[in-house]
Amino acid sequence: MVKGKVIALGRRIALAVVTVFIFLTVLSGQAQAFQVISEENVYIPPSKTLEGPYCMVGQNVRVDGTVDGDLVVLASSLLVNGKVLGDLIVLCGETTVNGPIQGDIRLMAGDASIRNRVQGSVTGLSDTLYLEEGGVVGRDLQFAANNFSLYGQVNRHLSATGQNVYIDGNINGNMRLARVSSLKLGEKAHIKGDLEYSSPEQASVASGAVVEGRQKWHPSAPEKTTAFSQYLVVFMSFLGLLLVWLVIKALFPVVWDGLAGEVASAPWKTLVVGVLTFFGLPILGLLLLISIIGVPLALMLGVSYLFLIYLSRIIAGCVIGNIAGRVLGWQDSFHPFWLFLLGLSLVILLTNLPHAGRLFSVFAIWWGMGAVVSFLMARRRPERQETV
Repeated sequence: MVKGKVIALGRRIALAVVTVFIFLTVLSGQAQAFQVISEENVYIPPSKTLEGPYCMVGQNVRVDGTVDGDLVVLASSLLVNGKVLGDLIVLCGETTVNGPIQGDIRLMAGDASIRNRVQGSVTGLSDTLYLEEGGVVGRDLQFAANNFSLYGQVNRHLSATGQNVYIDGNINGNMRLARVSSLKLGEKAHIKGDLEYSSPEQASVASGAVVEGRQKWHPSAPEKTTAFSQYLVVFMSFLGLLLVWLVIKALFPVVWDGLAGEVASAPWKTLVVGVLTFFGLPILGLLLLISIIGVPLALMLGVSYLFLIYLSRIIAGCVIGNIAGRVLGWQDSFHPFWLFLLGLSLVILLTNLPHAGRLFSVFAIWWGMGAVVSFLMARRRPERQETV
């Protein structure tokens, strides 16, 4: 029982560490030179070439042109029809790569499809991952996916974990799979190296499939919840928080700074307001439910209450990001989005710590609620003074 809890905790923390690692990777080297395009819909036409490393943030991102350098994308959906003459780093809900990538691909996505040549390696975490018939990975492919299908080619080694794996293409090196639910090799599958995997059952191998190296199967008991499913829940939550931050930032540019400022300027006062709001709103909702007229208001209050709890982690990310920016002297060097991404990554890490994580989550909710209420009250005061 204790061992299972330790393993589960390790998996949650591992994902948070990976997220922070990706962030630090983006910021390494000449990260200060990243140019940011932040719009609801980002579109780069075929005739356009962007020079230098770029970061594109939005609801939908489509690149039909050329990016001469590294490209970082944080969006709900990404479509790359053009060229990326560098690395492609992706945090998206849906990702489709139709154009060639000169460097590596590092992705965290809901659904991902690669249909062209990637000169370097591909490292990913996704619900579904497809390497289509025209897709070629120049070096190694490493991933965790619920469903993975390979019809293209990997020039070196493939390492993976997940649920369902289907191979109907070429792997020029070794293939190693850790704790997969099922493995199938199609008629066109050709593995030039060794095949080593662990799963509850032996692989289903078509008559035309070829494995030139040795084959080794490690029987494993089926898991009720896989490591990937835990990763995916955290990832989708992380992506959802990012998108909410982006939407509200686009509609109300000063809101996040104002909310973070409330916590930073008066942390204990904000905490007290948050505690009163946390316990007071449910009581008010119950009182409203007593009367028929108050039922609609009670429902609206309940929705607002849940939304405030959801926003609390975003506010905590803003606060931690601002503090990190001041302490490290990054406020003038980095775009506010990068500071928020660092703060949110740390929030995900802290909330997944044993015991202390629950305490941090409670305090984050209290401070978040207090910040919203204090911010709204502060904005109403000038209106009242003008009226008087």
